Amino acid sequence: YWNEFQKTFAAQLSQARILRASKQAVNKGFDSLPKREQRFLSQIGLGRGDLETVGDFYIKEGIEEGGLPIARLERWGDTGRGYEARRLYMAAVNKSVDTTIVTKGIGDAPLALDHPVGRAILQFKSFALASHQRVLMRAAQDVADAPVSVLAGMTNMIAVGSFLYWLKSKES
Repeated sequence: YWNEFQKTFAAQLSQARILRASKQAVNKGFDSLPKREQRFLSQIGLGRGDLETVGDFYIKEGIEEGGLPIARLERWGDTGRGYEARRLYMAAVNKSVDTTIVTKGIGDAPLALDHPVGRAILQFKSFALASHQRVLMRAAQDVADAPVSVLAGMTNMIAVGSFLYWLKSKES
């Protein structure tokens, strides 16, 4: 339930971020977006042309309700350019959520897990190894642009982990 809640929340934030950026890219051009935003969008598979395609359909079919942009994908069409825009948008949201909320993928576990001995030793550590790789790789890419954000994120993760450890200690 916790992961599902986190993924739903992250999806809402990602969708809003993508849709707002796509609208700005159509109205003012891709270069009007901050460099950090351009890099984020490229990392999730939305380059200049793709973002503008998504933006065209969002401007035509989307709405904003209570300050929250809503794409209304069912109106984008099932063929042609609308289908392609919907596919790009959904793939970008999915990739953004999977990088925000760590989801272990096939390439995240070390090759030692393919061997019976490695599997026995690392039996309960595969998620920890995967999450370290995903979090640290993402932080290494962002540290040049936003060192304060990376430091704040790492500090928050340590604080939450320490708090949970303290709660577990009190429980036992």
